[in-house]
Amino acid sequence: MYSNLTKLRKEQEMTQEQMGQLIGCSASNYNRKERGKMNFRISEMEIIKKHFNKPLDEIFLKYDSN
Repeated sequence: MYSNLTKLRKEQEMTQEQMGQLIGCSASNYNRKERGKMNFRISEMEIIKKHFNKPLDEIFLKYDSN
């Protein structure tokens, strides 16, 4: 799971359907991508990066909280 992406999405009160629309995929495909069951395309990652105005690693890397 991309916890940072989920957190950012929820902070902006965006649904997975809205995120799917943003990157051009269905809500169910977006859900799979956000949960790490499918990979994001680089083009999708770039759209998300621009939307949140954050570096890719801050959005997509999984950080250990320990």
